[in-house]
Amino acid sequence: MSLRNPDEWRHTPLLLRFKPGSGCRMLGRESAELGINSSKPVEFETDVFRGRVMVCLKGVKGETDPWGSGERFEPKKRCTVITVQGRVKRRLRFDEVVTGWEWDKPLTHLPWGTGALIKVIQTLYPGFDLDLHGEHPHFLNTLCVAADGIHKNPAVVPSKALDITKTITPENLLPQWHTKKERKHHVQSHLTDMYYEPDQEYTFDINGDKLMLSDFTGIVGMATLRFAKYLNGQPFPLLARTTSGEFLWNLELWHKDVLCAWDGVDAAEAVSTPKKLMKPK
Repeated sequence: MSLRNPDEWRHTPLLLRFKPGSGCRMLGRESAELGINSSKPVEFETDVFRGRVMVCLKGVKGETDPWGSGERFEPKKRCTVITVQGRVKRRLRFDEVVTGWEWDKPLTHLPWGTGALIKVIQTLYPGFDLDLHGEHPHFLNTLCVAADGIHKNPAVVPSKALDITKTITPENLLPQWHTKKERKHHVQSHLTDMYYEPDQEYTFDINGDKLMLSDFTGIVGMATLRFAKYLNGQPFPLLARTTSGEFLWNLELWHKDVLCAWDGVDAAEAVSTPKKLMKPK
């Protein structure tokens, strides 16, 4: 599989893989490319996490296409559904684990009004660490707040692990938090005294309804923008990491439209790591 030749990609014009150099290792597979809308989760491991992942993108036809346009994206008009299940290898405090997007190089040619939109988001959602104009652009939030659903099961009882190939009804980490809003309020008040525990298996649902990653378009107000031209030859990141820079997972989604600006090397040699790690405010 060559990054330079989209005709070789399984889901051309898209290619999904773990980011080279991030420490994410696929288990039991030879191909570096991940399936999209696949019926089988991909097993992987990092220094701080071991688990499995499924990525579903509306509008992409998978090998068996169980969710290409169907139930996985209902009832809230979702475009993206990412489900990650697994265990941390050591105790991690809630405020030490963030998720979102970050790039190694500046974004380019951002549309007019981006700065004002950032200020609005930061006002409405003060927990976000957001900078799209810097040397290392990023959009990050704590994982426990950003996830649409979090499930917890004892890791010592594998039979109770949730089947992530099915649509997961969002649950909260603890039963007394009946809504996502209540969970966020509680978690934000207790970030420094709550932990992901190694003896528990966690399932995270991370959904999106503003970005159509199947064609790299985004909805901004009443407008639909093609954002490949803003990425400066970089893929779209899907990650979770500690604030010290250890990745739980780090996926990158390439679209052939970004390759024209990419000045890197072949996929087998491409190794890049963040120049500067940003800690959420």
